Amino acid sequence: MVGQKPPRLRALDLACGTGLGTTGLIAQGYAVTGIDIAAEMLAIARRNATGDCAFYEGRAESLPFGDRAFGLVACGQAFHWFDPEQSFGEIARVLRPGGALALYWKHGLPDDPFETCAAALLRELSGRDEPFNVSRVFTDHFDDFWKEHAAFRDHEEWRLPLELSFTVYSFVGYHSSREIARFHLG
Repeated sequence: MVGQKPPRLRALDLACGTGLGTTGLIAQGYAVTGIDIAAEMLAIARRNATGDCAFYEGRAESLPFGDRAFGLVACGQAFHWFDPEQSFGEIARVLRPGGALALYWKHGLPDDPFETCAAALLRELSGRDEPFNVSRVFTDHFDDFWKEHAAFRDHEEWRLPLELSFTVYSFVGYHSSREIARFHLG
């Protein structure tokens, strides 16, 4: 109809945490539903996010939403915590035909001296000698899942460089929020 606004796009912020991604999606015009397993994080998201949003406690492997409910499913910095097969199946179920799935992480440059120092500290704290870019290691295995799920078989994959500025405090805050650091530093 002439003069009528199109319906708001609905997005699911999977593992929304404190709502950082939620606020970005709202700013882009989405009506956002956030879901996370951590009630404490959801409480912060409810305080921080303003606009067209709702939050639920739940798991990616068993989404409590109807079929084809969302035009976008976004998950930032968390997909490596899920069972990929179950999660991809649930995402395919709640995603509308022609919808988009956005899985994203931020990775430090391997030759950045601050990132190198942080990784060494994490290895020292944990006593483990493995890489701490868990998400980068994990996402290399997505190809099999894309092929197995008909909903994603013809996907496009984009890997986009992004430059983030850190202060000393935000850099330390980012690394101290990692599970390995929280476990060892208490």
